[in-house]
Amino acid sequence: MEKSMNKRIIAIVAVIALVAILGVCLVACDKQETYENRLKDKDYVVVSMTAKQLEDIAGDEADEVDWAIVATKVSEESYVCIIKFKNENAAKDCVDEALEELEGIDGFTAERSGKVIFVGTEQAVKDAK
Repeated sequence: MEKSMNKRIIAIVAVIALVAILGVCLVACDKQETYENRLKDKDYVVVSMTAKQLEDIAGDEADEVDWAIVATKVSEESYVCIIKFKNENAAKDCVDEALEELEGIDGFTAERSGKVIFVGTEQAVKDAK
């Protein structure tokens, strides 16, 4: 009787652990796709790049980036670049630099949410978030 209870407890713990692991993986992998779909639903043309693709293009400059999305809505002259960094400090540095570059330019913005930054026209950044 005690052995069957132990097996049940082990099975329940294993199932809970598996569900938790899958949940974390799906949430971590799904964020890029969420932004892509959100922008596509709003008629943006979307191009996504992996860390490897970015490294091929930008070399060492892309070392701290996980992925990037560039989206354009030609009819409204709106565009946004979304970049996910590997750490928050790199994201903060990049958004600070972007804000300095955009200072005095109307209609453009740069924002950060954790490790993800959004740079582009105000409407496109709003649409992405």
